[in-house]
Order: sequence, then C-alpha cells, then structure tokens
Amino acid sequence: METKVKVGWGALRVLGLIYTPMGAVFLALGVAFWYFLPDIFPLGLVFSLLGGIFLLLGLVFLIAEHRKKKRMEALIAAGRFVWAEVVDCLCSYNVSFHNGRHPWQIVACYELGGQKHLFRSQSLLLPAPRTLIGKQVKVYTDQTLRHYYVDAQPLLGHYVEH
Repeated sequence: METKVKVGWGALRVLGLIYTPMGAVFLALGVAFWYFLPDIFPLGLVFSLLGGIFLLLGLVFLIAEHRKKKRMEALIAAGRFVWAEVVDCLCSYNVSFHNGRHPWQIVACYELGGQKHLFRSQSLLLPAPRTLIGKQVKVYTDQTLRHYYVDAQPLLGHYVEH
C-alpha cells in the first residue's frame, strides 16, 4: 500500500490564502490611485506599500507550506524509515475545529546509539486512543533525523466519518 502525504489546512496556508489576494487587491488599488489620482499621492503610496507587504507575506507563507509538503513527499519517495515506539498521544487544546473538537498528535520515540529521538505526527482529526502506546509506527526520515514524517494512518485504520 502506497503512503500518501496528507497535509491539512495549516495556519500558514490559511494566512497565505487570505494575504495573497488581499495584497494583490491593495497593490492594484495603490497603483490605480497613483495613476488616476496623482494629486493624492500619499493614499496611493500607503495602499501600494500595504498591498506589497501583504502580497509578499502571503506568497512566502504559501511557498513555505508547499516546500514542507514536497519535503514530506520526498522523504516517503526515498523510502528510508525507522520503526519508532508510540510513547504518548497528546490532545492540542489550544486549537479547536468546528463543533469544539481538538486535534491529536502521536508522539513516537526512536533510540539510536543511546540517544532518544522524539517524533510528533501531524495533527489528527480522530482521537488517538491510549491503546496505541507501545505500538510501532513508521517514521520516514532523512539521514540526520531532522526532517521526518510520522505515518500514523496504519495505526488508526481506515475510517469514514458521517
């Protein structure tokens, strides 16, 4: 079975999708004010500067999220993984989805040369039951163990939410 990277709507992606079009509109308005109303120069300057800043920030956020997803896909394509033991299942109470649900993360530990490495999964929409503690999970990683992707889907099984 082929592993696919599932990247949700992270905060940077949402901000990028808001800031980019908003910045483009402000930048266009600023240029239009400069062109059609040259007597009120400060208004065009303010709109252009704000639009440029928002557009730049939005593009940076979108590019960062895109690079993150591509890095995860490259890790999986490389096929290098380690088996790590699930040591905890955490609920992120500071983030809330619609109808008050909170995302979960699986924390896995891998020991290499006497040093323990902790890996956190991406946010999971379903509660990660405590019965997962002690089970093995695949962690796709690079040589340095700095970049990784915890493949939690096989542990949770396939589900259909209604």
